[in-house]
Amino acid sequence: MPFKVLKDTHYNTFRAITSLKIPRLSNFPKNLGITGNPGFAGNLFFNSGDQVFYGHDGISWVPIGGGVADHVWEYSPDTTTGIDLLRPDPAFLGAPASADFLVATPLADASTEGAGTKIMFDASKGAIRAGTVTGSQWNDTSRGIASVAFGRNTTASAIYSTISGGEANVANDQYTSVSGGYGNTASGRYSTVSGGQRNTATEKVSTVSGGYQNTSSDYYSTVSGGYHNTASDNSSTVSGGYQNTASGDRTTVSGGYKNTASGYASTVSGGDKNTASGNYSWAGGRSAMDGGLANCFVFGGVNIPTTAVAADTFVIGTKGPAGANTGNIPIHIPHAVLATAAGLSSTKYLPIRIGVTEFKILLYNAST
Repeated sequence: MPFKVLKDTHYNTFRAITSLKIPRLSNFPKNLGITGNPGFAGNLFFNSGDQVFYGHDGISWVPIGGGVADHVWEYSPDTTTGIDLLRPDPAFLGAPASADFLVATPLADASTEGAGTKIMFDASKGAIRAGTVTGSQWNDTSRGIASVAFGRNTTASAIYSTISGGEANVANDQYTSVSGGYGNTASGRYSTVSGGQRNTATEKVSTVSGGYQNTSSDYYSTVSGGYHNTASDNSSTVSGGYQNTASGDRTTVSGGYKNTASGYASTVSGGDKNTASGNYSWAGGRSAMDGGLANCFVFGGVNIPTTAVAADTFVIGTKGPAGANTGNIPIHIPHAVLATAAGLSSTKYLPIRIGVTEFKILLYNAST
């Protein structure tokens, strides 16, 4: 029946004297053969199966509202707390069992792929992204399973990888983490970069806590901060400073400038241009070197190098005659003498040599 409208003279308004009757169908097969037929464009019907009106837009049948399933989003109570939550309506026609979430700017070009400012949840991977990208950093191929990436142009491409913020940071192996900063990379499994700029943790369980252009490149190695420091062997550590290197197994450089610890379990406590290259040796002060000899303690204090001349020795660099820096008079205390002195049961004298002169130092045993 055609839809007729007449003027109501009493109210000076228009009113319908008959209703508009739209065809009512039961579970109409919207996708069987006629979905893409443009001849159906503009047609309407009511589907009693899902209680929804449908219209044909020249391409397919689409819901146009009404009925009980007309909301993409709904408020519903949390099954545990009872608090209302905003969530996709599971009764909405075509709603998947699980759904991705995306809010992006501009809305007209919203996509999980490519550049944009967006917050999104990839349900299929359990991955979360929020911030801004100017390229493909958050594309599907760069979204690790259960990964998280916030900030700008960040990439968390491995399973369980995390970037908490910053810009141009990368976490690209399993369980890797970058907390923030700029241009940092965690690429060894379980490796961590806490912040700073252009720091790199490249091996399993390696760590860079911060600073600038630091590298931790072997198992369990650590650089705590500073500038251009390197921990490059197993369990090696550089605590800070500038251009320091811990390149031996279990070596430590505590700080300072251009210090190197390369002997097994050797240590440089700090200072300037010291080298501990012998196993179990220690160097500190300025320009102290153990000469690659084991079990040495070398403390330099002058411009010219203080160098151990034998293994198992204690060496202290001193100034030359009249305090001039032109000479170096090391004090050598053989390890065997120190060991003997440690076992004294009474007061004894310890013989030492300063240059070519022999001296005796009075020792006091703690037990006497």
